[in-house]
Amino acid sequence: MSYQPGKMGLAGGMVFVFIPTLAPLFLSLSAISADRMATATWMTPLMHFVTSVTILYLLLYVLKHTAGDLYAASQVLLGITLTRLVALYYIGAFFLDAGLLIRQFAENTLLTSLPQIDFELATALYTTMAVFLVYLGIEALARSAYIVFPFIIFGIVFVLIMLWPLYQPLYLTPWNGRGVSTLLSGAYKVSGIDLAITIPVIMASSFQNRRTIKHSVLYGLGISAFLKSITLVAGIAVYGVMTGREKVLPFYEVARLIYINRFVQHLEAFFIVLWSIVGMLAIALEIYVGLYLLGRLFDLPTLRPLIIPVVLVLAELSMLPGDLASVIFFHGQAEAYIYTIGLFAIPVVLFLAASYRVWRQKA
Repeated sequence: MSYQPGKMGLAGGMVFVFIPTLAPLFLSLSAISADRMATATWMTPLMHFVTSVTILYLLLYVLKHTAGDLYAASQVLLGITLTRLVALYYIGAFFLDAGLLIRQFAENTLLTSLPQIDFELATALYTTMAVFLVYLGIEALARSAYIVFPFIIFGIVFVLIMLWPLYQPLYLTPWNGRGVSTLLSGAYKVSGIDLAITIPVIMASSFQNRRTIKHSVLYGLGISAFLKSITLVAGIAVYGVMTGREKVLPFYEVARLIYINRFVQHLEAFFIVLWSIVGMLAIALEIYVGLYLLGRLFDLPTLRPLIIPVVLVLAELSMLPGDLASVIFFHGQAEAYIYTIGLFAIPVVLFLAASYRVWRQKA
């Protein structure tokens, strides 16, 4: 199939995990987490990293004892019927997340930089870029992502350094927030945010080997979790919990506080461009993964005829909710109850099936 090109390396796989898992940082993730877990919210990305890495090793075990990617492994271990159900689930999950990201990034563009343009035009901006990036193919998408990769890291670190005079360390106490039980339950409710760790496994046939997949997830998710954690620490240290939970776009709000001198102000404009690029890349990548699974499911020779119809449908569906608050609430519910199926349940079932198959072969 023409949409399974070459052998991609570590850089491409790393950004495939880094970009989608970092994108929620520029949305309302910080405010929602602060509302649930108070001063302990900075721990959640690190907790998610530990659990996601555990799932990664289960999936690597599955790939080790089968051949190909996640779809091929499911065919060997679960049969054709269950494999189709697994593929349909991941298609729906990635398309759903892409649609929710389109709506939120379009709304946030109106709130921060372009309040006078129509909402449909802002949505068209993100969908047009998604069509363009997906049409170029997975390797071009990977190159685009890791070109902006250092700028994303530098931009976030620059914001955190420039906020140094505003930090109030006492805002970070108590370290355990509202208690360990609240922290654990709150971390679970957003654990589906790391569903993107399955992308290199789903597209394993496009990578060099299992070692490349493992390091891609470890580095991509590790850097993303670290940046999210220190950014959450900075947000609480600047605003405190009570004020921080009221910020719709916490990262944008802290970037607005940067003041160098009277000639260098409003640096948040640069970061609007930065998180818009992250949003476009995340949307395009998730759409590509969904299309890739569609191609595997129906054994299609190419994906290009599906790109425009699928993106148009997602754009139209993203505009159905009446307000942004409903979209944010539904996104949180999807992370807690829909994405966790693909992040935890399906990998565990595949691991158990692979373990049983290995045991039968040895017996």
